Amino acid sequence: MAYTLSMVGSLVLLLVSRHTVHHPPIWFDRRVTGYSLKNAPLGVFDAKSGFYVVRAGDCDGAFLSITLTRDRHIVKNAGYRVPSLDASKDGDESKRLAAKRLSPLSTGKGVRIGFSPSRVAARLGRPTQIQRSGERKQFVDYVYRLEERPDGASYQQTYTFNRDG
Repeated sequence: MAYTLSMVGSLVLLLVSRHTVHHPPIWFDRRVTGYSLKNAPLGVFDAKSGFYVVRAGDCDGAFLSITLTRDRHIVKNAGYRVPSLDASKDGDESKRLAAKRLSPLSTGKGVRIGFSPSRVAARLGRPTQIQRSGERKQFVDYVYRLEERPDGASYQQTYTFNRDG
């Protein structure tokens, strides 16, 4: 069974205090397709590749995420209007997606869409956890996690692989 990286899941940074200096683990990446992890909402759709980038954060910046995905439901659940899922309604509170080319489809550490699990592990090291996901458990997730550091920060990054064929 061969798996390839089909989407980069959430890159999540949890901060307890915004006033301490944080040194994330070596595998932690703050960039996806040229966008940085920060507390500024963002929703982008690339019609050519079919990928979305969604960036979110809570009001005080304690929880930040950036997601590269083709899953329209993840985008819709983040509050964005997905035309193929939503009929335009008057008074719709959903945010609009920006239409832009996403290039390259990779992280700042050089992990690219299409990488195999072994290639991701070779670049980032062994994942903290390997788990199955999806309705039919058709995906394999490589989860990199560092729960709580002495400075109060927690880090998590997930790479989701789709079975080929």
